[in-house]
Amino acid sequence: MKDRAWSYSVLSAFELCPRKYHAEKVSRRVSEKSNHAADYGTEVHKAFENRLLRNKKLPLDLRHHEKIMVRLANHEGESLPEQRIAINADFESTGFFDDDVWCRGVVDFGKLKEPNLLLVDHKTGRMKEEFDQLDLMAVMMFHHLEEVENIIGVFYWTKNKRFTKKNYARSDIADIWGDFLPRVEKFQKAFETDSFPAKSNFLCKRHCPVKDCKYNGS
Repeated sequence: MKDRAWSYSVLSAFELCPRKYHAEKVSRRVSEKSNHAADYGTEVHKAFENRLLRNKKLPLDLRHHEKIMVRLANHEGESLPEQRIAINADFESTGFFDDDVWCRGVVDFGKLKEPNLLLVDHKTGRMKEEFDQLDLMAVMMFHHLEEVENIIGVFYWTKNKRFTKKNYARSDIADIWGDFLPRVEKFQKAFETDSFPAKSNFLCKRHCPVKDCKYNGS
């Protein structure tokens, strides 16, 4: 199961282009291009983690987020550090690298006051009105923390210094999995049939390393 474990980013990469995903993540015949945006995102996440959990000052270029950090830090409840969470195919909590791992995720920050949980995901990219990544994190936390009945899921968009949020109840679990499972089935089926077809997308023209693809450069 471990070799077919998925996460939101894995599923998104597969759906964007199965062939590119296979070339980079499965056969590894091509290397992923260096991504400045991803590197910056990692730096911001680490700085926020240090500020919220260790009370370290933000770097000078991120000090304009201080009021937001204070707001999050002062939210009622026990602070939960960035943590890796994983579940198996029976929707039970398991280790991130255990043999039975089926789905993985990383929670940026949380505040737990039973039976409620504030779940925060920091986003350094362009603001979007999409919640499926937050949906997945929320449903995984319901499986991970059985004492939680309600979750406030929040995206913090660092470029805009704005929040978008969505409320979840434990009764939403079935509906969330109902949205994800057909997508996951296609991902798993690709391995069973060894079928990873190319799919034209916005990366083809300049940013795809799979040079022998018919869409490359188009």
